[in-house]
Amino acid sequence: MTVLYPVSWIDYAAHRRLFGNLQAYVTFIGYPRSGHSLVGALLNAHPQALIAHELFATRYFRLGFQRSQILALLRRRDQDFAQRGRISAGYAYDVPGGFLGRHDDIRVIGDKKGGGTSWHLLEDPSLLDTLRRRMNMPLRFVHNVRNPYDNLATISQREQRSLPAAIDRYHALASCCQAVIGRLAPEEILTQWHEGFVADVEGHMRQLCAFVGLEADPAYLAACSAVVFESPKLSRDSVCWTREDVERVEAMCRELPFLARYAGSPVTIGERAAA
Repeated sequence: MTVLYPVSWIDYAAHRRLFGNLQAYVTFIGYPRSGHSLVGALLNAHPQALIAHELFATRYFRLGFQRSQILALLRRRDQDFAQRGRISAGYAYDVPGGFLGRHDDIRVIGDKKGGGTSWHLLEDPSLLDTLRRRMNMPLRFVHNVRNPYDNLATISQREQRSLPAAIDRYHALASCCQAVIGRLAPEEILTQWHEGFVADVEGHMRQLCAFVGLEADPAYLAACSAVVFESPKLSRDSVCWTREDVERVEAMCRELPFLARYAGSPVTIGERAAA
């Protein structure tokens, strides 16, 4: 981290021409395993958008890095991810024909780290004001929501957490997102639901591009649609739900407006074996 402080200044000086036409900074908020990586990769394939894969930019804001340094780190992170084949958690985030890693007219820049960013905003609400002040350009927050039953099952399995622990974490993040949304102007926040996104990739990417201020041509939209699975994975069936688990998830769906559509989702209730 210490080395990156001077290196980021040098890197910015070498590539500052790339950042002369920036019009928006994009931040993802939300939950791990909810489809943010897919959405970030598709937006990053646009010729005028650079969305780094999990730089965790808010960490650098908290350490005192300046706007120029953050921009340089985002570019470097995108280049590093490209060199690793754009593979994360066993998935390849590549869009044939996209401008991944070879942008030369960047209008929109940002960072895809939904869960981590949400935690930071939960721990330090003043970070939102820091972000506004330091980036000094319009902010655009993308909030990707997946059915909590599927999202929680994936979190539990991938992160080796008990389902009750996953629910605790998810509820904290969802409450944080609701608080952040309440502090944003309507034009600063876009919530998209994963199941609808998968069903109509072109329509949702057109909406997302308009939200951040980009035009989306038919070839780009078709390329995005071609790499998305035809239907979302129903991970909920891979874990054992108790009645208490389901009651807690249903309570969240009643509490938080962006989860309301998922209330009453079909799920099989059983009993977990004793440890």
